[in-house]
Amino acid sequence: MTTGSTDLRSDLRNRTRPEHTLTEAAFSRFNISTAEGFAGFLRAHDCALNWLTCCFDKRNPYAVDLSALRQKISADLQALGFSRSRHRLMLDGPGHPVGASYVLAGSNLGNQLQLDQLRSSNPALVETASAYLSGADLKPVWKRLVIDLKAGVWSSDSSEIIDAAKNTFSAYRAAAKLVD
Repeated sequence: MTTGSTDLRSDLRNRTRPEHTLTEAAFSRFNISTAEGFAGFLRAHDCALNWLTCCFDKRNPYAVDLSALRQKISADLQALGFSRSRHRLMLDGPGHPVGASYVLAGSNLGNQLQLDQLRSSNPALVETASAYLSGADLKPVWKRLVIDLKAGVWSSDSSEIIDAAKNTFSAYRAAAKLVD
């Protein structure tokens, strides 16, 4: 259950803040203004998205299309002259798909910030490979998810959702450490 007068979105934001901060720190190792750093960033995202497929295979309430996201990453990597990472995360699945959707759709907002940073630091890379960062695939997911979280649609599953969001952040961190 959500606590007091807060909604599940606020609970998620507050209770996953440490994991979010740690995940941002893990990804800060990638200097995305270089082709190598940007490729590492993309490979880590691809590794995490591959791991998430187990979560959405059984239940996907927001119709997240992981294959479309992974195809954009693959196209960007190919344009940069890199291949996908062969690394796979050997972790249990995240759990509740809404928690995973929260992290994944929220990362799209972070991707927009990364795209702005890349535009200012290396516009040529944006011209070469920005399908994944500039994609709007997750904007409708985010909008619907936030409405549902604030309306209490998922409040009976709040503990599972928060745990799944934490697990998803952990997987992104593991992917950032794993890829080269």
